[in-house]
Amino acid sequence: MIDAHPTPGRALAVPGLLTVAGAAWVAMLVLHHTQAIATPTTTLTLWGLMVAAMMLPTAIPMVRAFVDVVAAGRGRIAPTTTVAFVGGYVVVWLGFAAVAGLAQLALTRSTLVSQTGRSSSLALSAAILLVAGAYQLTPIKADCASRCRTPMAFLLSRWREGHRGALALGARHGVDCVGCCWALMGLGFVSGVMDPAFMTLAMVLMGVEKLPTIGHRVTLPLGGALVGAGLLTAVMATL
Repeated sequence: MIDAHPTPGRALAVPGLLTVAGAAWVAMLVLHHTQAIATPTTTLTLWGLMVAAMMLPTAIPMVRAFVDVVAAGRGRIAPTTTVAFVGGYVVVWLGFAAVAGLAQLALTRSTLVSQTGRSSSLALSAAILLVAGAYQLTPIKADCASRCRTPMAFLLSRWREGHRGALALGARHGVDCVGCCWALMGLGFVSGVMDPAFMTLAMVLMGVEKLPTIGHRVTLPLGGALVGAGLLTAVMATL
């Protein structure tokens, strides 16, 4: 059911996130197709754009809940408060992007990964699939996913006032989100880091995993499927 009287601020927050994510998609695809060689600068920039494009849409339920909590106490919410919350979330993901970009550069230099960020080794692909699948089955994954699926409970249990509090809350959610999604993001090295099909599928899967009603039904089967794919790839690597 659509709320006939949406919380003040929510009407701008969601379109704003989608606009920034859409701009990141466009910038990333343009930069990816115009760069023949993966330099350190372009690689790190592409990873930054990729996490913005993929992860901002998945943060919408948490951002909406944050806006509702603030507005419930004050009757309204300043745009800068929402920006601070999203900023904390983005900073954590940009940290992940830096680590992933540096890993890609190292793997490219070792010839294990191509210039497009795709694994050149079946053994490496098998290892990535197995790690990602096994991580899906761990308590850490379950705990991070659980907090991402319950925005109100997360916010009320860790609430802090003011812009600094909003920044800290956003960063804490970013930590949970990275904890939930880092392994799935790493699967990009199997299909090609900037492959639009992979990015779209991964974004959908990560978004579905965060849904409170069906998310928990996806995590374990996905983990089993990835482990199976990893074992099959490992067998292929030995032939």
